[in-house]
Amino acid sequence: MSSKPRFKYDKSNMLKAIEAVKSGRINPFKASQQFNVPRSTLRKIIDGKTSIDVRMGPPPTLNLKYEELLVNWIIAVAKRGFPIVKYDLVTSVSKLVKDLDIPNNFKNGRPGKKWMQLFLKRHPEVAERTVEKLTKSRALVSEMNIRGWFLQIEQYFTQENVLDILKNPHRVFNCDESGFMLCPDGQKVLCMKGEKNVYEICDNNEKTSITVLIMVSAAAAMGPPMIVFPGKRLPSGIAQTVCEDWTIAKSDKGWITGEVFNEYIVNYFHPWLLKNKITLPVALFLDGHVSHLTYHLSKFCSENGIFILALYPNATHILQPLDVSVFGPLKKEWAKEVHQWRMSNSGMSLTKKDFAPMLEGVVNGRLKKETIVNGFRACGLFPWCPDAIDYSKCRTVQHIQTVQNGSDCPTLKQNYAAGNKYLEYLLGGDLVKTFNDPKLDVIELDVEQKTLFKLWQKSQVLVNNMDVSVSVDLDKEETINDIILVNNEGNNAITLPTSTEKRQDDLAKAISPSDQGTSVPSPFKRNLLWPKSPKKTGKCRRRLNLPAVVTSKEFREYEENKMNKIKLMEQQKEERKKKREEKQLDKNKKVSERKKPTWNKNDKKDQEVNDEEEDWTCKICKARYSSENIRGISRKWIECDGCKCQFHIDCVPKKHLLEFGSGLDEECDSSEETEFICQFCVTSDDIIDTNDSDTEMEEIENDM
Repeated sequence: MSSKPRFKYDKSNMLKAIEAVKSGRINPFKASQQFNVPRSTLRKIIDGKTSIDVRMGPPPTLNLKYEELLVNWIIAVAKRGFPIVKYDLVTSVSKLVKDLDIPNNFKNGRPGKKWMQLFLKRHPEVAERTVEKLTKSRALVSEMNIRGWFLQIEQYFTQENVLDILKNPHRVFNCDESGFMLCPDGQKVLCMKGEKNVYEICDNNEKTSITVLIMVSAAAAMGPPMIVFPGKRLPSGIAQTVCEDWTIAKSDKGWITGEVFNEYIVNYFHPWLLKNKITLPVALFLDGHVSHLTYHLSKFCSENGIFILALYPNATHILQPLDVSVFGPLKKEWAKEVHQWRMSNSGMSLTKKDFAPMLEGVVNGRLKKETIVNGFRACGLFPWCPDAIDYSKCRTVQHIQTVQNGSDCPTLKQNYAAGNKYLEYLLGGDLVKTFNDPKLDVIELDVEQKTLFKLWQKSQVLVNNMDVSVSVDLDKEETINDIILVNNEGNNAITLPTSTEKRQDDLAKAISPSDQGTSVPSPFKRNLLWPKSPKKTGKCRRRLNLPAVVTSKEFREYEENKMNKIKLMEQQKEERKKKREEKQLDKNKKVSERKKPTWNKNDKKDQEVNDEEEDWTCKICKARYSSENIRGISRKWIECDGCKCQFHIDCVPKKHLLEFGSGLDEECDSSEETEFICQFCVTSDDIIDTNDSDTEMEEIENDM
């Protein structure tokens, strides 16, 4: 016999039906029909025969109280920015069951798929979602930061008397660029059941993306889009494939640069405003990328009625309409279009020539105007309303700050009191008594006592009106760890909590806020994860706050000061480089002088070679003076009075040296001035046999 089918109903509807029957407005029969609940169950609950919390089947392994703590833990960790996966939950439950010694039917002590399904069914407030990655800098953006940005923009527009811009959707624009893949990520397809590997053949350009700049207004009007191709020049035939209303550009890496964006605003966007008779000035919201914030662009836009407004840093996922509502649906449609194109072209790969026509079809045919309008509304840019923003995206940091403020305050008070007591101990009783004297004249104190008095006074202000007293055990070593805190309500000593105890205390307060975590069992504190909150770590370079209004006078002054500093730094760099070169030249000159050989001072022709003059080269062996000088070779030189050529003395044949050099051989030490004529300058009748010199040359080369 088959079991009787159960009537599934919503618990909230049953509560409404019970309230309606007890109030006497309707009878149980009509209440069951109106609220769609079983009439027999409604009667039993009203008569007290059963409870609304009664469930069919055996009770869960963990009782409802423990499961409620798990649910609170899941929600609290997700708000903290560290959502858990099913594996984390199963691991934590297995540890809790083992630590609490709860009987269970889990295989190997770990819950299975069935337990997970029933747990999610019992707690519909927990659901699976695809996680969105958020950088630490984005996570640190708070609601106060965003509201402050709105106030800053509104004050500037009021000051410039152009607040009416924000009331006209045709004068509010948003601009941003994004990359479109030639081979988008794969999507779910149909195949044989059980098939593990399903492939889609694509070309080698699967990682290639092309940057596209989109310009939209709050009235869903689209400005001229721009496609940026990578390379030094545009690919051949690309211009013929792009629509006349679109623009194309090039850059080395295919990214938006300051020059490219400046040309787009000057040559395309501003003429488009004039062509469509849009009332100037207009407001253009964009992110704070360096290519958008240039001095020349600021100057042009301020002169032509375009207010460029930089969105709050690291908050484009909250404030930029294109990121919030446009790019996501647009890229999904682009992926569908690429897939259809491949199917209709026999699996061919998309090329740069096919890119522009396909993207134009997607933008013009599938991008809905309602999507753009809803994006501006969700970001609070039009209508101008900071309250329209979903600040739950900032809830991570807000939740962290709330938990930290609630848990750190008592410990902070105790630390202040302990520090003050320890300071008074170091100062000494006499000096503290002097500082406590109401008739104390600070002028009479010396310099050291004045400094100590200011420090003691500041410590007194921090612990003022705090119901905490401190006792210091002076018999032990005088360290901060020896300070013991004592509560005024009793004499129980309280040591400062460790980091592990503090983490467990924060966890208990987060999952059981009603009783400040006192009812949370210790196994939950030990076994549940509680990650640290994100904080700015490390040293960061201090920078001036960049004005949010790029076309304002303050921004141009900021950029001018920046350019002047860069020029000054370049000048100082050139001066330092020149000094280094001069210092190196002096050093080289001194080294060269130390390495020069000792010449025969009595020889008129045997003189040093000046570095600034032409280098000497021996006409016989072709060796250069500078080369020998570097290697430390010292050889005597002589110059011919006829041809003015230079020779090594040992390269000249001895017979020729004796005949035409008047004894200038290496054995002669005569101090008389003599003349020398080389063998190349003598007449043909006086040619000297040079065999001896050749033999000597071979010996010298072997020695070298």
